[in-house]
Amino acid sequence: MYKEIRQTELSEIKKYKNTASIRRKIRVSGTYKSQNFEMKLALLEIWIKKNAAWKLWSRQSVEIKP
Repeated sequence: MYKEIRQTELSEIKKYKNTASIRRKIRVSGTYKSQNFEMKLALLEIWIKKNAAWKLWSRQSVEIKP
Protein backbone atom coordinates (compact mmCIF):
# COMPACT_ATOMS: atom_id res chain seq x y z
CA MET A 1 0.00 0.00 0.00
CA TYR A 2 1.42 3.37 -0.99
CA LYS A 3 1.38 6.12 1.63
CA GLU A 4 2.97 8.85 -0.49
CA ILE A 5 3.94 9.37 -4.13
CA ARG A 6 5.83 12.59 -4.79
CA GLN A 7 7.33 13.82 -8.06
CA THR A 8 10.89 15.08 -7.55
CA GLU A 9 11.92 15.85 -11.13
CA LEU A 10 10.34 16.27 -14.56
CA SER A 11 13.15 15.74 -17.04
CA GLU A 12 11.50 15.40 -20.46
CA ILE A 13 8.19 15.84 -22.26
CA LYS A 14 7.96 14.97 -25.96
CA LYS A 15 4.79 15.26 -28.03
CA TYR A 16 4.20 14.04 -31.57
CA LYS A 17 0.68 14.24 -33.03
CA ASN A 18 -1.58 12.29 -30.61
CA THR A 19 1.24 10.69 -28.60
CA ALA A 20 3.28 12.08 -25.71
CA SER A 21 6.14 10.63 -23.66
CA ILE A 22 7.08 11.85 -20.20
CA ARG A 23 10.23 11.04 -18.22
CA ARG A 24 10.21 11.91 -14.53
CA LYS A 25 11.50 10.85 -11.14
CA ILE A 26 9.37 10.12 -8.10
CA ARG A 27 9.86 9.18 -4.46
CA VAL A 28 7.41 6.64 -3.05
CA SER A 29 6.82 5.30 0.44
CA GLY A 30 4.41 2.74 1.78
CA THR A 31 3.92 -0.63 3.42
CA TYR A 32 4.45 -4.12 2.00
CA LYS A 33 3.73 -7.21 4.12
CA SER A 34 3.77 -5.08 7.30
CA GLN A 35 7.18 -3.60 6.40
CA ASN A 36 7.65 0.09 5.60
CA PHE A 37 9.57 0.99 2.44
CA GLU A 38 10.83 4.07 0.63
CA MET A 39 12.38 4.19 -2.83
CA LYS A 40 13.20 6.48 -5.72
CA LEU A 41 11.95 5.55 -9.19
CA ALA A 42 12.65 6.78 -12.72
CA LEU A 43 9.47 6.63 -14.83
CA LEU A 44 8.72 6.64 -18.53
CA GLU A 45 5.04 7.12 -19.42
CA ILE A 46 3.45 7.02 -22.86
CA TRP A 47 0.14 8.82 -23.31
CA ILE A 48 -2.21 8.68 -26.32
CA LYS A 49 -4.94 11.22 -27.05
CA LYS A 50 -8.27 9.59 -27.96
CA ASN A 51 -11.54 11.45 -28.33
CA ALA A 52 -10.07 14.68 -26.85
CA ALA A 53 -8.87 12.89 -23.69
CA TRP A 54 -5.35 11.75 -22.81
CA LYS A 55 -5.14 8.04 -21.87
CA LEU A 56 -2.14 6.36 -20.26
CA TRP A 57 -0.96 3.70 -22.71
CA SER A 58 2.11 2.39 -20.87
CA ARG A 59 4.30 3.06 -17.86
CA GLN A 60 7.74 1.69 -17.09
CA SER A 61 9.76 2.30 -13.95
CA VAL A 62 13.15 1.37 -12.56
CA GLU A 63 14.49 1.86 -9.05
CA ILE A 64 17.24 4.44 -8.65
CA LYS A 65 19.83 2.95 -6.28
CA PRO A 66 22.15 5.24 -4.29
